[in-house]
Amino acid sequence: MRKWRGGPKVDQAVNFWGGMQFHRNAEYAVKVLIDLAQYGGATAGAIAPRRAMPRPYALKILRRMRDQWLVEAKRGQGGGYRLALDPGRITLWQVLTLMQGPHERNRCLFSSDGQCRITRPCPVHQVWDELWQGASQALGRVTIADISRVSAPSDGLTAPSSA
Repeated sequence: MRKWRGGPKVDQAVNFWGGMQFHRNAEYAVKVLIDLAQYGGATAGAIAPRRAMPRPYALKILRRMRDQWLVEAKRGQGGGYRLALDPGRITLWQVLTLMQGPHERNRCLFSSDGQCRITRPCPVHQVWDELWQGASQALGRVTIADISRVSAPSDGLTAPSSA
């Protein structure tokens, strides 16, 4: 994996408003939860090709979400994973927090060490804070149930056929 000008690995993180980053594991976690919401349950081996992700990654994410009580696991014949909560109760903000930890702004654009000072904030500090608050509130309103209704074949989030 290449580094881009000393920043995060390009294929591991995507910059979002005000330096908020969504890592690949958070993206995959959302895809896994959507799959479970749409199919009612599945194995990592079934989810991975449907969501265009490596099976070991799907399994790692499922285990992490199981440990955090978002999904339940059943072993043996007919086993797999299913949502432990109603998909309408799981927000994108919760998933991002679970997969990435507490969210903080990355860097100050104007400080030499990348940190704003509370006593002397940078010129765009208030703008970033407002963007940050707006993004966190918006992500807190969007649930897995909302997203699982998406049905576009090109996005890897296709709903199961009803034929």
